[in-house]
Amino acid sequence: MGRPVRARRLRVATACIAVALGACSHDDAATDAAVGTCTSGLRASSDQSDPTTAGRSVAIACAPLYRERACREGYLRAWDEQTDPASRIRTLVDACSEAYCPKLPEPKPALCAQPSAEPGGFAALSERWQEFQRVVLVRDLGAARAETVLATMKEVAAKRAAALPR
Repeated sequence: MGRPVRARRLRVATACIAVALGACSHDDAATDAAVGTCTSGLRASSDQSDPTTAGRSVAIACAPLYRERACREGYLRAWDEQTDPASRIRTLVDACSEAYCPKLPEPKPALCAQPSAEPGGFAALSERWQEFQRVVLVRDLGAARAETVLATMKEVAAKRAAALPR
């Protein structure tokens, strides 16, 4: 192979790498924007007195963080006006576990093996959801971005808990 062919291949390879890096930068910027939208939506929701309105706001702001379309759609469907409030958690858990569990590596979050409220009721399901959500967000966003979102969720939950009548 002569020098002109090698040089041309090198230029083509360099161009491909440049395009790929540009795409990564764009994806990073879009992901950072989605994280910012979600954390802002979470914080704004803590000032809303109606939990349904707050939940819808969070769903709209945070659903884009999930790369699996079925989970994003399930998140929004869970908070849709047509969804029975008693079905919200089931709608969200079913959509996201079906979308992610087959794709997650071992060891899978406990929610993948036990997506129902039993055993342990709602509190146990909530714990399994939190573990699942952490794994999924780290997978989809990377550890640092996921930690930003999860820390904001914890901050908002603490603010809501502090505002409850004692």
